[in-house]
Amino acid sequence: MVFYIFFGILYFLFSILITRGITFTNKVNKYPLFAFDKLFISVIISARNEEKNIRNILKDIENQNLEKSKFELILVDDHSEDKTYSFAKKIIERNDNFSLIVLSEEKQGKKQAILDALRRAKGDLIVTTDADCRVGKSWLALIGKFYLTHKPKMIIGRVELTYKTFFEALQSLEFRALQASTVGSAGINSPIMCNGVNLAYEKKAFLSFNNPMSDKFASGDDMFLMHNIKRKYPNKIMFLNSDETIVKTDAEKNIKNFVRQRIRWSSKGRGYKDFFTILSSFVILITNLSVTGFLISAFFSEQFYYIFLIVVGLKFISDFLIIFSYSKQLKEYKLLKYFPLLFVIYPFYVSIIGILSFFIRPKWKGRKI
Repeated sequence: MVFYIFFGILYFLFSILITRGITFTNKVNKYPLFAFDKLFISVIISARNEEKNIRNILKDIENQNLEKSKFELILVDDHSEDKTYSFAKKIIERNDNFSLIVLSEEKQGKKQAILDALRRAKGDLIVTTDADCRVGKSWLALIGKFYLTHKPKMIIGRVELTYKTFFEALQSLEFRALQASTVGSAGINSPIMCNGVNLAYEKKAFLSFNNPMSDKFASGDDMFLMHNIKRKYPNKIMFLNSDETIVKTDAEKNIKNFVRQRIRWSSKGRGYKDFFTILSSFVILITNLSVTGFLISAFFSEQFYYIFLIVVGLKFISDFLIIFSYSKQLKEYKLLKYFPLLFVIYPFYVSIIGILSFFIRPKWKGRKI
């Protein structure tokens, strides 16, 4: 019992650290656009079966307010079985700075796509996103400005889930909590999360590693690279907290796809070697497991009922502190009305996903991970 209360206290202290980190990472709403001297940016997108989305993201890149002589786009088709290739080809052919690669038969997956594209990339700075995302017109220009101003080895950008339904709104709120942890941990110079849909890094930093993305795991290209850079280049990872560089993507439409996605995200955690990331994940998992465990035990013993109240109280304060601090920074509070329900569901959901990730190999776009 003391063990679980101890982790509840650790969970609370973790929330204080993250909240403090959020205040260190101030929002950057505007950077003046300017002519890049020597910086050239390579945008890499891996696509598989994205005929519904590919034209949107390509047009977004096409409409960037950065001179076309200052960046290139490399799209890699990962054995799409729909019209992704033909739709993309029409847009790419009208842009001299766009190119299209098709993975060879013996290669597959996002990591291989990034490696193939990076070998051809001319840029000093690599920027990645996904085919099902949307970006604003100033996305690349502001990332470039931020890089030239601060010279980090890696830049983590903001990501938001768009939503229409109640189920999607819950996902968006949960994702905001993950983003809050991303912002806060980066703010204390110990990032524990990043997302490859809005990520930038130096090409030479990437090439300084023999196995930058840990090819042992099918997913996790972003996280494994971040951990490697964090270890080799301390304090050289920064968060670009700008309204104009947000990358937006849709929430999952149904529970089946949502569970598959979360299991895929969770399964790569077995390969993490970064101490703070492992500790944070362990504290979060143990705290959530203890909530479910003490809830069940409370039906049989009054003693467990009081311990349950202590752990839940610490967790409620911690979770709300993190998500409210980030919502305050965003000046967007609409999703907070779903917090009580998400708080009730979350311990059970996290516990189940954490356990399932050890036994299930989920499918991703028709392919087993």
